[in-house]
Amino acid sequence: MILRRGGAEAVRQELELEMMRIAERNLGRDDRYV
Repeated sequence: MILRRGGAEAVRQELELEMMRIAERNLGRDDRYV
């Protein structure tokens, strides 16, 4: 568990990485022009 291994800062970093991954995955699926 991330919280037990690295504390609150590790959880924050992991959430930040996940948010970036979600954005990248969504861009890969969406080929529309805005």
